[in-house]
Amino acid sequence: MADDSEPVLDLYFPLDTFVALKAVADPARYHRNLVRYFREDLHTEHERVAELGALELDRFQLGRCTWQAAWSEGNRIAYWSCRHNFLHAKAGTRAQRIEVRVMINWGTDWYVTHLGPIRRF
Repeated sequence: MADDSEPVLDLYFPLDTFVALKAVADPARYHRNLVRYFREDLHTEHERVAELGALELDRFQLGRCTWQAAWSEGNRIAYWSCRHNFLHAKAGTRAQRIEVRVMINWGTDWYVTHLGPIRRF
């Protein structure tokens, strides 16, 4: 499988919603940086899991979910956030576990905001 992040970018928190949520200077720039980190983390996972293209999803495990109050973590709107979620999959008989560091619930949709480590900038 090609090391290409384009097919999964729709899993990332959308720009227009991100801009509405964030109470920071230049939220669009912040979003661009986070998308760049997401792409880097996808590349890292692609290298770590050699048979990524052959993976069959077994289950998804939500981590610790908390209500993020308005004006917390630089956000103007409250939302649900889940940290340390895991994709459980198999490549043949070999089990794989891939962490999805942070996901945000927005209406009826869930989006990734951090696949790997949370970077500060």
